[in-house]
Amino acid sequence: SAVAANSTGEEDCPPAPLVPLQGSIPPPAKGSLSSLQQSVTRQLEFYFSDSNLPRDKFLRDAVDDSSDGYVPISLVATFRRLHSFLVSRNELRRDNKALPEDSRTYKPGSEDALILELDDVPFCAKAIEQCGSSTLELSEDKRHVRRKGYTLDGE
Repeated sequence: SAVAANSTGEEDCPPAPLVPLQGSIPPPAKGSLSSLQQSVTRQLEFYFSDSNLPRDKFLRDAVDDSSDGYVPISLVATFRRLHSFLVSRNELRRDNKALPEDSRTYKPGSEDALILELDDVPFCAKAIEQCGSSTLELSEDKRHVRRKGYTLDGE
């Protein structure tokens, strides 16, 4: 899928399609940071979707245990599928660093190179922001995520 430039000239992730069934999110294209960010965002959207959250007791309990519906990104980053995307990010980082500096895809000091160097939690938060998720929102500190429009039962 094509990546468009926004009004500031930065690349935007295309709108996410309807949340797919678990396991149907394709792995990111090897060597593509924007594809990896899309995959991370789509996977997080799936975790909080109507098709998954009611059946995922562990995540549902984490949401219910929270007073505001936010779940630590560090928790969901341990889930198998999302963790595999973060491992792909580590491989992309390693592969990029293995190239001579003048032929790296992500040049040292560039925004993409800096994003690639982020730890798991800020990397996931940046992916959500850059892909413009319509179903997720980040906490103010950008370390927690919840489904947009969350309300306590009965409100």
